[in-house]
Amino acid sequence: MPSVRMSWKRVNAGTNLPPRDGHCACSCGGKVYIFGGVVQTGVESEHRESNDLLVFDSGKAPTARMIMLL
Repeated sequence: MPSVRMSWKRVNAGTNLPPRDGHCACSCGGKVYIFGGVVQTGVESEHRESNDLLVFDSGKAPTARMIMLL
């Protein structure tokens, strides 16, 4: 059985999105979809629930941009 090597690589998503927690994510067709979660509002202890849908085209990395779908 052949071994599989995987690794993480940090890429520039092209936008300044706030950190989030409790979100769902999946990968399909070379794109990574991220939905919802709890987002920091910029004030240290304040958070809001999010219904955002973000898409990152990993096939175009490192020139890809994270976009928000409404």
